[in-house]
Amino acid sequence: MEPTDVCLESREPLDTAGGPVAEPSLESVAGPEAKEAVAAARAGLQRFLEAIPAESPESFGFADREEIDRARLGTPYRIWTSDAPASAIAATGEWRFPVTVDGTSRALLTVSQVDGHSRAVDFGAASLARELGTLERRRSVVASTRRVLLRLTSLRADLAAFPTAGARVEDSEFEPLASARAVTGGPQTAVGPKNLLSLVREHLTTRPSTP
Repeated sequence: MEPTDVCLESREPLDTAGGPVAEPSLESVAGPEAKEAVAAARAGLQRFLEAIPAESPESFGFADREEIDRARLGTPYRIWTSDAPASAIAATGEWRFPVTVDGTSRALLTVSQVDGHSRAVDFGAASLARELGTLERRRSVVASTRRVLLRLTSLRADLAAFPTAGARVEDSEFEPLASARAVTGGPQTAVGPKNLLSLVREHLTTRPSTP
């Protein structure tokens, strides 16, 4: 595991006081599940930021404490999964929020369902945060655009999509991230779910078994 992929995992009860100031773009996040996730992220972020070791802020994507103090929440990614070779993708109760400094993604805050409630449970994944930030800039993604991170659990591979308003996630084009390209050797361009799942099945069939 690279130093920039270090994570802080929370086992503490959700702290609803003293949350950080969030980016204005979060106000546009629609739907009760999304709004609950936003509330949990706002409540939980400061606790994780304060837990970053003073001697190694770079392990979590920050240059120094001053940058940590300027951290803000970005527009979240809803996590979808496919336990390939299943024929469909499905939404989960998990969200990953970019944590930004001056608009640049530095880390990801994970919000999951715990005992029926949304809670901030994990923090880190600086490498993935940077990759998603770079992809958003390249695709000229605006703050109000929906964001989806598709996790292919059987391949440990991630893909991202940015569905337009009213579009079904299931019909979206997904762009392979580095973890997916490493497994498949490509493709380098976005693919639809049907071609994606065919590709996954092919690589599950041809991949050497682990001793």
